[in-house]
Parts: sequence; C-alpha cells; structure tokens
Amino acid sequence: MEPKVLDTVMNELLEEQKRTNELLEQEAAQQQEVAKKVDGFDDKLGKVRLVVPAIDTQPIAGLMEKHFEKVIEVLEAQPKNVVYQRRYLLFPEDNSGYYYKIIFGRLIPWVIIIIIFAYLLNLGNTYLKKQSEIANRRYYYETFSDAWDRLDSTIGPAGRKKMDEALKAAVRNQELKSEH
Repeated sequence: MEPKVLDTVMNELLEEQKRTNELLEQEAAQQQEVAKKVDGFDDKLGKVRLVVPAIDTQPIAGLMEKHFEKVIEVLEAQPKNVVYQRRYLLFPEDNSGYYYKIIFGRLIPWVIIIIIFAYLLNLGNTYLKKQSEIANRRYYYETFSDAWDRLDSTIGPAGRKKMDEALKAAVRNQELKSEH
C-alpha cells in the first residue's frame, strides 16, 4: 500500500478517534448532569410531604342509600312465606324478667287473696245456713213441745201412753230413713 493512502487513512482514523473521544467526554458530562439531577430529585422527593385532603363521601353515601332503599322496596314487594303456628307458651321467649315480675309480684298474690276471699264467703254462707237451720229446729221444737205439753195436759194417763208409743214409732221410722 501506498504511504499516502496509509497516511490519509491514519489521519481519518485519528480524527474519528478524536471525535469519538469528544463524544465520549460529552456523554460522560451528560451522565454526570443526569446523576446530579437524579440526586436533586431524590433530595426533593425526601423532603416532599404529601397531605391528602379528606375524601368527601357524601355523594357516594347518598347513592348507596338510594340503592339500599330500592333493594328494600324490592324485598318487601316479594311474596312472603307465612307460617301459621299455634303455640301455647307457659313462659315467654323474651323479656322473661318482666314476666316473672308480673306473675310472682302481682298475679299470684291477687289470686291467693281472691281464693281466700272466696273460701271465707263460702264459710260465711255455710255458717248462715247452719244458723238458719238451728233457728228453724228451735222454732219447731218449741212449737211441737208446747203442742205436746198442751195435748199431754188434756189427755190423761191412757192418752199419754198412746202418745209415747206414737213418739217411739216416729223415732224408729226416722232412724230407718236415715240408715237408707
């Protein structure tokens, strides 16, 4: 090869090498600038405090309320299964404390007082009937005794004997009736 051509090629390569070196230096400078900027952003990012404003949920809550009302209306509009039950409960399912307060605090004492009052009325009624019967017997005894005495004073001894026999027969008949 010729030295002139070789010289030109070498000069071109040398110039290209210089340009490449310049470009590499520029690129290194740009990378340093970018690194400085990134470090500045990191510093700024570390200093930045985000304050999130309170979220206004009123519109969303209003929409949810409207939709819930629609759901409730739909559910209420649907036919319901009705189960008829006949139950006789001696004790309530709920609020049993109030139930026991009513039963044992008020109802039972009043029932006991009514039962005692009814018993006393019955006892008084029986007493009055017995007294009335005793008064009737006393009246009839006195009436029959007076009649017997008058009859006895007018009849004499033979009539008295017949009256005693009639009295004994009446007592026997009365005893036979009471045995049956």
